[in-house]
Amino acid sequence: CVISCMKHLWLILFIIILGSCDERIEYSLITTVIPPEGGIVNPSSGTYKENADLSVTATPDSTYVFSGWSGSVTSNDNPLSLTMDVNKELSVEFISTMRSLKLNIFGEGLVEKRVDGNLVNDSLFVVGQTIELTAVPEKDWVFDKWIYPETSINPISVTISKDTTLQVKFMRYFNYKIPSHDWENYSMPWL
Repeated sequence: CVISCMKHLWLILFIIILGSCDERIEYSLITTVIPPEGGIVNPSSGTYKENADLSVTATPDSTYVFSGWSGSVTSNDNPLSLTMDVNKELSVEFISTMRSLKLNIFGEGLVEKRVDGNLVNDSLFVVGQTIELTAVPEKDWVFDKWIYPETSINPISVTISKDTTLQVKFMRYFNYKIPSHDWENYSMPWL
């Protein structure tokens, strides 16, 4: 009876140990951010039980916007709902909202750039941002015109929608004074 009881006890213990083992399959999630400075993904990677439901969120940096997901899933949803039924690799793409403003200066002078009244020295601006540009001539030079866009108004305002190149022209200022002469008392020696 002792041996029989021991066999039953081992059998019960074996069933308990076997039943407590969770042999569910796990799958991995790997994400890539394009470009890396464009933002972050949460969760960025990990291992998950089979059929686990996940919500993956892409958060863009302040100068980028979310564009979409590619890889194991193609979607524009954010956050993205996933069921982990296979290993998944996702890429998230962010698009920069920054555009360049290039200034070509002909002659001697500079261009002051102001955003919301504040002087800035940037060359990259957010799409939709308005920049006030003031052409400031150097000594002995004067503002002539903006070549592109064609205008003699100064300052001008530009709203950024794409990479932009503007041109400004300064002219040398000649201030010649004709010397005064006493013409009544002037004699012409050759006469």
